[in-house]
Amino acid sequence: MQIQNKYGYCEYSFEKDFVHIYNLYIYPEYRKQGKAREILQRCIDKIRSLGYNDEIQIVAQPQENSISYECLKQFYESLGLKVFSYYG
Repeated sequence: MQIQNKYGYCEYSFEKDFVHIYNLYIYPEYRKQGKAREILQRCIDKIRSLGYNDEIQIVAQPQENSISYECLKQFYESLGLKVFSYYG
């Protein structure tokens, strides 16, 4: 499933035992303006509106050198997401 607006998009899926947010993308001209937080919060709100109240997972994997891993992890955690990493 996807949440999309003119700033970018965020995809999520309901798996057997969890919900996973993935493929968050903000168009370059809208970065560093709070648009990632906005679209992620819309995605979280949509998941919650569908009745899912457990933790929501996301992988912290910076793309295009846009942000450090630690900053990305802190950002996701500030939204209450369970963060996983391919980096260990």
